[in-house]
Parts: sequence; C-alpha cells; structure tokens
Amino acid sequence: MGFEFSDKNREIQIHNYHELTGVYLSSNVLLIEANTGLPALGTVEAIPFHGLNQVAVFKVDKWEILEDNRGPIWDIETKELSELAELGVIPDRKTKLEPGAFDNWDGAKWVLDTTKQLEDAQLTAFSGIREFATQCRQSIAGNPDHLETAEWSEKRLRAIRISNNQSLPGDREKIETEALYREKGESVDQLVTKILAKANRFEHASIIITGMTSAAIVAVNNATTQIDLESLIETLKDRAQTELAKL
Repeated sequence: MGFEFSDKNREIQIHNYHELTGVYLSSNVLLIEANTGLPALGTVEAIPFHGLNQVAVFKVDKWEILEDNRGPIWDIETKELSELAELGVIPDRKTKLEPGAFDNWDGAKWVLDTTKQLEDAQLTAFSGIREFATQCRQSIAGNPDHLETAEWSEKRLRAIRISNNQSLPGDREKIETEALYREKGESVDQLVTKILAKANRFEHASIIITGMTSAAIVAVNNATTQIDLESLIETLKDRAQTELAKL
C-alpha cells in the first residue's frame, strides 16, 4: 500500500534508498506530521525478499531485485583481477571466485593444476639446492672474497711445487712472506703442509657437494609430489652437514 496523506500525526516505517542508484540503504521509523509527505529518498513500499548476492533497488515507485556482484572479479582465462562496480550479472568469462597461482578454470570452478604446481616447486628446489651447495663451499673455504678465491689456486700449485722440490723462482719467498704476516711462527714447510691439507679438505668437500648436488637434482626431477620435494631438500641438507662435519 502506498503512502496517503493524513490530517493526523503518525509514526511510519520508512525505507531509504540511494539518490543515484536507488539501492536500499536503511529503514527507520519517523514521525510524519499531519498533512505532510515523506522525506526525500524514502518510501513506505515494503522491501521484497531477496537472497544472497541480491539487492533491492527502488525504481519508478517500486522495488526491484537485482543481482549484486559488485567487488573483485577475475578473468577465467588470464586470471586478471578487475573491479565490478555495477549491479547485475557477472560479465561473461569472469568469476568472483579467486584463483590460485596454479589453478585452471574447468567451466564452473578453479581446479588446481598439480603438474604446474610441481614444476614450479621443482624450479624452486633446483635453485635452493644450488644455493645450498654454494653456501657449503663458502663455509669450507672460509667465505673468501673473489680476490682470495682467485689467489687460492696459484697458492695451492705453489705449495705443491715446494712439496715436490720443484719450486720456481719466488715460490718459497712468497710462502715465507705469508708465514711472516700470519704471525704464527710457521716455517715455509709448515705453512706448505697446512695449505695442502686445506686444499685437500676443500677438494674432498667439493667432490662430496658436487656428487650430492647431482644426485639431488636427479631426485628432484623424479619427484612426483611437492611433499616429496620438501622431504628431499631437508634430507640433502642434513646429509651434507653430517658429511662435511667429518672434515
């Protein structure tokens, strides 16, 4: 029943709607004085029942029920996120269901692509294995900078020549200078022995790390689930740390 004027004061329930969109905003009971009408943007027309994702809209003196899908929506092919600002149905090729990184649209919902998920996890595992191998080598070598690393190969060869009594001019002098500045009271032969021992430990450690890295990469390629990968990486780290601790 619509509003009718009266010569008496009355309390009436008013339903308020948006000035531009007509969307229902709120309801409240107002005192309507005698011989006055309703406030602007209000009506006494009963709001019809509406369900989930629906909204009442006041148009031309009556309520209509429209779908309300406003908010974020995703493209079912590209997964591109956009914002739906208008009332009404969801546009074609769009959905309000948020996709995961490895989901594909099956026509009604997002479905996890376990193959893509595993491939991504394998790439992450490869990167993690190589990074861990580098960290192990740096730890064994004492975290040298690039200048020290470049020098180490020649230092090893110099120590080998001295040990084999095949030193070149300047070999013993360079080792003697290093021993002097180390300030540990070492002779040339003592420092040569330490250099060769360190070189052997590093070489042995590198062999272990390289072998375990190769085996881990093969295992990653053969993994069939993400859980397998996570277990594999932890096993690699535990085994490497155990083996390198022996050195």
